[in-house]
Amino acid sequence: MATTVRSIVLWRKEIENQTGGLANTLELFAGADADLQIVMGYRYPGNQAKAAVELSPITGKKLVTAAETAGFKASGIPALLVEGDNRPGLIICAKPAFWPPRPKSMLSSSIPACNTQPIARIRNKAARRENSGLMD
Repeated sequence: MATTVRSIVLWRKEIENQTGGLANTLELFAGADADLQIVMGYRYPGNQAKAAVELSPITGKKLVTAAETAGFKASGIPALLVEGDNRPGLIICAKPAFWPPRPKSMLSSSIPACNTQPIARIRNKAARRENSGLMD
């Protein structure tokens, strides 16, 4: 499988950190025929009472309406989705999609060497610029 790197929008909502909170939050999406590829739920460090849920993709009028009705908002924080065959060093090989290649001597010896060509590229310069700080 080819490796791809693409910008995504995460939709986010804060919830109370309680049993069943994630399931209750996602219930509305079942009726909206959502095909969610990313579902993250996590408690805030240092505040056990609050949690966050992040979802993607939220596209189409019906799903956007469902997300907004459930209290989700599109996050302004840039995010990337890296898809491909899982292997050691995958993200190191994906980095050239955003930065010039580094010399192989800078890579850990435990990570397979990548060729100097990127495995994927953000297609336009604006998107590349927008996402350039994500893997610093």
